[in-house]
Parts: sequence; C-alpha cells; structure tokens
Amino acid sequence: MGYSSISNRDSSKPRTLKSTSASGSILSDILGTPTAWLQVDDCPERPSRRRHRATTRSSAGADAEEPAEADDLLACLREAVVLNAFSVVFQPILDAKSRDIIGAEALLRWTSTTHKANRPADFVPVLEASGLIKRVGAQVLEEACRAMRDLLSRDGPVRLSVNISPKQFIDPGLADLVESILCDNAFAPDRLEIEITENAIEDFTQARATILALKALGVRVVIDDFGVGYSSLGHLKKLPVSGLKLDRSFVVGALKNRHDRLITESIIRLAHDLKLEIVAEGIEDIAHERWLCARGVDRLQGFLYSEGVSASAFAEMLSVQPFARNVARRQKSAAPRRPKRPKRLSAGD
Repeated sequence: MGYSSISNRDSSKPRTLKSTSASGSILSDILGTPTAWLQVDDCPERPSRRRHRATTRSSAGADAEEPAEADDLLACLREAVVLNAFSVVFQPILDAKSRDIIGAEALLRWTSTTHKANRPADFVPVLEASGLIKRVGAQVLEEACRAMRDLLSRDGPVRLSVNISPKQFIDPGLADLVESILCDNAFAPDRLEIEITENAIEDFTQARATILALKALGVRVVIDDFGVGYSSLGHLKKLPVSGLKLDRSFVVGALKNRHDRLITESIIRLAHDLKLEIVAEGIEDIAHERWLCARGVDRLQGFLYSEGVSASAFAEMLSVQPFARNVARRQKSAAPRRPKRPKRLSAGD
C-alpha cells in the first residue's frame, strides 16, 4: 500500500488462467473438456433463464427476481470456466521479526463485464455450491505454481500459499493432483503451503489422510480462519498441520474489545505450545501490527503492506527488501509535514 510502482495497475495486469496439458491425465480427468465443465454431475443444469418484465417492482416481484439473478451468475461463472476468465493475484506475507517478504498467498479474482458480483465473497459461494470450485481450484493451483516458479526458486524461505476449498480438500485424489502439478511445473514441494478452513476437516478421517499424503510430498498444511469454525482442540492435536492463521475478525477486534483480545492471545499461545507457526491476516494499521508482534505472531499479512498484486509486481516487491521498512519510509515521506512555527522575536531584535 502506498508503493508507487505497485499501484501502477496498467503495467502489471494479473495473468489469465490457462490450463495446459502439462499436468497430464490427472488434471485432465479433474478439469475435463470445456463441454464437460458445463455438464458435470455435481453442477446441476441451470433452469431456463427468466425474463425480466418491465412492471412495477413489488416485494413479491423482487423476491422472484433473486433466483433469476442467481441463475444468471451461475451461467456467467460456467462461461468464465470455459473461457479461462479467472485470474490470480498475490498478497505478500511478511516475517514478523525482519519484516522481509517470506511468501505470498494466491488470491482468486474474476472481472465480469456482464455481472456485478465480482467480489470473491459474492461468487466463490456460488462456485462451491455448484461444484465448479474443484475445477477452478485446480486451475488456480496450476497457474499460481507456474507464475511463481521462477520467483520462488531464489534463495531464501519464500513460500506460496494456496487456499483449497472444503469440497476440493475431501477429494481423495487431491494429493495426486498436487503432486502432478508440482512435477510438471518443477515447483519445489517445500515451497508450497495449502490453506484449509476448519470446515474442511468435518470428515476428520479423510482430512487427516489427505494432510498426511500432502506432508509426505513435502507440502505444508495450515488451518485458515482459525477460531471461527467448529473443529475441536482434540482434533487439532491429531492433525499434522504446520500452522494456524488467525481469522481477520480477531485481528481487527483485538484492540476493540476484551473478548477478542483474550481469544487472540489464547490462540497465539496455543500455536506456540503446539510448535505451530501463527499467521495474522487482515492487518490494516500499525497499531494492529505492533500489538500482534508484541505477542509473538510469526507472520504478517494485510492491506497495511499490500493488496493482491500481479506476479510481476510481487517480483518488484522482492527486489526492495526489507519490504516493510521501504513501504514505511515511502509513506512517511508522502505524509504532509507540519509547518514550522515562526521564530519569536525577542525585545532586543
């Protein structure tokens, strides 16, 4: 944020997702052909599109339009899958002690010219409900590994984090898919980190088997949005995960109310006691950063440092390490300066 070379969006547009044949039969089996994406069993066919009538809008009419809008959104998303219209951006993750960039999280983006639901919070639930999320998730993993391969081959512990949906995570073939993508893109397994939410471990037996399979490949698994789900601490101690990611609501609320503050401190202590890395996301100001660092979080992420940027912009960030101090210096220099007080004249002047 505030970093001039990064804010120039024209020179660093996100790459368009394109699925290649590199991942062999496994990726092909999961993604299928463009025609298959529109006809898969777990994606119920869209009912005929309702035509909007130019009538006076009533409450009943507004309710009737909602299903039509949902149908339109699903149709647009299916088309986006076929046209490879999704893109990936990368949000930096910093070391809490050095403030150096040590990784990035791949974030899904979609810009529709015909539909207003462009925010992930609007369209991702539709992808999940329709089953398209498994195909889009595989595309995101493929594209993220390909885009970041050269950057993450540099010296230093720089990692790529990719969020996997619960539906994709419970697929028994996930580990095989990940291995195939890693091999075909010559991407080191120890540079990949899979993020899952607590909802993904409802089926504890399957979740544990998948985590063990990924760990055998050398891939790390982190529980995202920790503290807002309903997994038990008993399950947590039996899962071979590598870290916990504090939910943004706790990060923001820690300085506002006592309950969030106590919960956040407890989660940080729990992670340390279990020898897990603790990541704080959603950091938006210096006060959040200072409070979290004082309590021993390991990694930092949020708009305070940067929004999601293209791979080329992220590469430029890596070239100006330590990143956070450079950003802080630029922000300080851009801040308006207080005018100097005029010098008082003494009686003898």
